[in-house]
Amino acid sequence: MGRGEFGLSGSLTLAVQLPEDMEVEVLAYRSTDGGANYKLQPYSLPRQSIYAAINSFYKDMIMESAANCSNFPQFEDKLTVLEPQKFTYEKCQVSTDAFPQYVPDGFYKLNFVTYGLVEVVWELIITIEKKTF
Repeated sequence: MGRGEFGLSGSLTLAVQLPEDMEVEVLAYRSTDGGANYKLQPYSLPRQSIYAAINSFYKDMIMESAANCSNFPQFEDKLTVLEPQKFTYEKCQVSTDAFPQYVPDGFYKLNFVTYGLVEVVWELIITIEKKTF
């Protein structure tokens, strides 16, 4: 990877088959005051079935980028079953073509939540700021 490029490496282990009734939600918040107050942003993924999210968000925004750097699922129509397995990814660079072209400075908090048989809550806080030369 070249200078100024970023990639993700790691693994994700699914210990159970993802159940059809499992739901997922991703809420995006932004703070302009150093993280004291956050406001909900339109970049959120509303609560929906895990397979609906895989067949829309994952398929449209991540799948192609992950094809050459991971063993994440690749499919044409719809994914209906995801069996227990270990996924690995090495220096994956997700294409930003479908993402907003401009994101204002500030603190961003992403809350990933799953509902159902497996309940996971994961919070990610990042800072976006202008580059100074």
